[in-house]
Amino acid sequence: MLSHLTNTLGTMLKKITAPKGGDASPDTASALDLSIKVMSLVSVADGKIDEAEVRQVQDAYLQHAGSMVEPATIQRAFQIAADDQQAIWQELRAAKGLEEDIRINIFDAAAEIATVDLHLHDDEFNLLKKVGTALGLPDEHVEEKLASAKADE
Repeated sequence: MLSHLTNTLGTMLKKITAPKGGDASPDTASALDLSIKVMSLVSVADGKIDEAEVRQVQDAYLQHAGSMVEPATIQRAFQIAADDQQAIWQELRAAKGLEEDIRINIFDAAAEIATVDLHLHDDEFNLLKKVGTALGLPDEHVEEKLASAKADE
């Protein structure tokens, strides 16, 4: 099921991750794919996909790929990922082998999308703590990021 997510946004991911005239490194492509999946989980953690969350992903694709992704495409990709959460958690645990800065970027992107509506819901907060643990991040980074997100409300 998650392959549909990659197929839906695959062209954009390739544009974002590939250097001019080349292919993206497997770690970079894998990290971006996982980042989108984790953002999907966080986006639906409070029970709905907010327009602001969709716009944030649109803005990221526009900035990095130079193309706009339709909101319906993002919502569909988010829902596909949310429907297959077990696979995402397996990928998160496997991502512990990635460099720490890549894992931090995945976590930080998820935290950003959680707070785009200017409120960090309890479900999002708890999910982000689990994401940080699954990624093997230092507790200090996770706690600092979550405290900052709570303070910005």
